[in-house]
Amino acid sequence: MVLQLNFEYLYAQCEKIALSHRHRQILWLSGEQAWCYRQLQRLKKQLLQKNSLAVFSESVLTKFFNPLAHAAICQRQILPNQCNKQLGHEYQSIVFDGYSGFNPDHLAQVCGTLTAGGVLVLITANLADWQSWDDPEIDKLWVQPYTKADVTRYFLSWLQQCLLADTQIAVFSENAAALPAKYQISVRMPVVIAKTPPANDLVTVNPLAISRQKSLVEDCCAYLLGNSSAHLVLTAQRGRGKSAALGLLIKEISAKTNSAKSFYLTSSDALAVRQVQQFCGFDLAYVTPDQLLTNSKKIDRSGLLIIDEAASISVEVLVALTDRFCQIVFCTTTQGYEGTGQGFSLRFLAYLQEQQSAYKHCCLQQPIRWAEHDPLESWLDKLTLAYSELIPIAVVDPLAPVAKDWTIHKISSKQLIDNPVKLQQLMVLLSQAHYRTSASDFRIILDSPNMHVWVAAVNQKIVAVCVVAEEGAVAHFSEDSQGMSGAELALAMYRGQRRPRGNLVPQILIAQEGYLAAQSIKVARVVRIATQSSYRRKGIAQQLIKSIQNWAVEHDHDFLAASFASNDQLLKFWQQQDFSLVRFGNQLDKITASYSALVLKPLSKKSNPLYQELRASFHFRLSFQRHRIFNREMALYQYQCKTYNAMSQEEYLSINPGYLHWCREQLDSFAHFHRPFESVGYILLFILRRSPEYWDESVLSSTSRALLQDYFINTKPLESIYAEYKLSGYKSLIKIMRNIIKEILLQFHV
Repeated sequence: MVLQLNFEYLYAQCEKIALSHRHRQILWLSGEQAWCYRQLQRLKKQLLQKNSLAVFSESVLTKFFNPLAHAAICQRQILPNQCNKQLGHEYQSIVFDGYSGFNPDHLAQVCGTLTAGGVLVLITANLADWQSWDDPEIDKLWVQPYTKADVTRYFLSWLQQCLLADTQIAVFSENAAALPAKYQISVRMPVVIAKTPPANDLVTVNPLAISRQKSLVEDCCAYLLGNSSAHLVLTAQRGRGKSAALGLLIKEISAKTNSAKSFYLTSSDALAVRQVQQFCGFDLAYVTPDQLLTNSKKIDRSGLLIIDEAASISVEVLVALTDRFCQIVFCTTTQGYEGTGQGFSLRFLAYLQEQQSAYKHCCLQQPIRWAEHDPLESWLDKLTLAYSELIPIAVVDPLAPVAKDWTIHKISSKQLIDNPVKLQQLMVLLSQAHYRTSASDFRIILDSPNMHVWVAAVNQKIVAVCVVAEEGAVAHFSEDSQGMSGAELALAMYRGQRRPRGNLVPQILIAQEGYLAAQSIKVARVVRIATQSSYRRKGIAQQLIKSIQNWAVEHDHDFLAASFASNDQLLKFWQQQDFSLVRFGNQLDKITASYSALVLKPLSKKSNPLYQELRASFHFRLSFQRHRIFNREMALYQYQCKTYNAMSQEEYLSINPGYLHWCREQLDSFAHFHRPFESVGYILLFILRRSPEYWDESVLSSTSRALLQDYFINTKPLESIYAEYKLSGYKSLIKIMRNIIKEILLQFHV
């Protein structure tokens, strides 16, 4: 008689297989939730004896594991939103609980920390229950006016396909149990669950890969020391020892220059460089990309800049940094899961070639942290479509005629799931075009009810894609979970009291710009647009936008919109499509080192009054931003764009008598509610200049007048203002400004 496999036995066999092959094994545990956790309890003793990690939501821990009773399953337990903080850690075993929410980014992030010989226990519902499975992540995929019931489950279908198709996965469910096909073992065999050896004895690293890493470091060191004006590009997939190599390279150069070389280490995330800092052998501080661009006087141009995960930084910032440093090491993970796109591999390296910049491109190919053909790496790449090969750069004569044989059409999530080749082509294009494309974007595109996709195809192959989000109209939203109608929600947004998920453009116009009338508008916002390199500048993107515009008009949208990290090229593109720039954001993005831009194109008569007001007031807001908000060392291209009706506020007031009343409402929303100060700063400055009596000592104290003078007229740095007025920080400044405006409003008569 054949004995039935139990979960403890199966886990032990998976671990044995993983250890013997120096790879990482997946054990898929599916079933009713409480049943799955009971199986997991069987492994508790083993998991607590090793460096193990479990990912559970707070609600799951409270309901099933009683944290007060110290019922931990693994040595370390984290919440799903802490997965991105695990970069640099290493674990011998990981439990990922799908019942706590199946976010593909979270899964990918923790999988990168699993070492050779390790087992990933992946928990999901029974296959038969997936269409009714209450995955908590679903609740994050809808925005008003839609509801949770409108979210589709195409990503879960894709996940199911990937799990069922992979023959290297071990399976344990209420109805079945099996090892990977090629490792099937008779269940009559006795199993001895050995005591887990120390972490260092579990596996041996690949000696050949270590040797090649050492040679690469030596070659790179010689290249940089022999070329005072040259760059180095280092790429690798995860687990190839890239961060270690980077740290060792810094250590080697420092030693050979007797510590005379200046080093600057940057990345999109300070956590991402921990291993680099660990291996370099000395205290190397992290600097954000925007600090490198805005503090040029403190930068040694002859120093060496090291950019880790360069693909997660916009190409425009990388280009700007090449102008600031003679030597840069660009290091990045290919097929990464940290929200990186392939734009670095295509666009930035092409830029270096076009500029005839001297650079050396090195690649670490053999994995160090696990063996080649790792089952977990292979499966995860398929799930996230990271396995997709790059579409090669094709050099096309921009003047050569191109046959307009492309077709443009809207494509559904079902059509994409049913045709994995098209799904692959689409995600490749998006990852190549945008540095922040992540695995979670994949799920949002497939399942969020307000997301729509258009593609352009040539001979059945997707060569361009545009992703659009429907937003608004807020006033027409149904009553929400807090009992607010759409109109009440809009007023709360206007006052800075509510910030509902999604609906970016209505939120900007209502909460940031103070136009409550935007509560009635419906917007189609272009979230991503990408064209294969060999088909660019052929009018395909323009035709995509025209198709989307026709659809938007047909579905009663008032605006087409796009919001993006501003740069000259993108601004020019959108203005060529008859979009108008109506806003720059007030926060400098640390990764793009730029301010966000909002462009609009009106589609209805109803939108015209709001559109004209935004165009007219753009100059007022831009003048104040240049005067007080924008970093003065930033490139001026952002501010030299086309503006509209560049009249003064006094001139605008003369033809719009209601403007003064509107200004009072804006100041009131800041003084008595929670509107951002930056959104009303230009209005306060206008009122102070227009009405000198508000500077009078009968209205404001001498300290208040001096503070206004230093902030608005002298434009002293915030740090200087904090020190001079003994403020603890920005919140203290806002509190004082709020009180000052309250005093002014008492004298403000329209």
